[in-house]
Amino acid sequence: METILFSNDERIPLLRDVLDLVNGSTPLLIEIKNEGEVGTLEENTAALLAGYRGAYAVQSFHPGTVKYWRTHAADAPRGLLAGDFRDEKVDDRTRQRLRNMEDIEECAPDFIGYDIRLLPTEPVSRAVARGLPVIGWTARTVSDAQHALAHCDNVIFEGFDANVIRTQK
Repeated sequence: METILFSNDERIPLLRDVLDLVNGSTPLLIEIKNEGEVGTLEENTAALLAGYRGAYAVQSFHPGTVKYWRTHAADAPRGLLAGDFRDEKVDDRTRQRLRNMEDIEECAPDFIGYDIRLLPTEPVSRAVARGLPVIGWTARTVSDAQHALAHCDNVIFEGFDANVIRTQK
């Protein structure tokens, strides 16, 4: 299903179309946004990626999705995303479990992604102690990126040229 962007003819491309377009020319970081039962979305995504010739990693806030990839596509790098879930319709216990990455043992992620607004934080320190790389999200200003890089191995950014950070060092 295609989704219309704004009020014009532009559409969000389907994953299969992105894979065809990129054709292995650059590594992809694919976020699987599953708020429901684990299974169909993960199966369909894994099937698309099975034939892809390029490098990729998958990541998700849903521990069950990350567990799925551990079991069904163990060779694919997988990341567990976390934050405070302030805008999500979940109960307080679930919010705390997700923020603290309490499912990290079962997920066995290859990396974590964490909301930079919460850094530094104990769950990230524990992940670093386990040897997991940390990707901070989302830096929207140079100041955000500098803060994230003080606590993370890398950062996801939007809305500015990240090369600016290099020139300020």
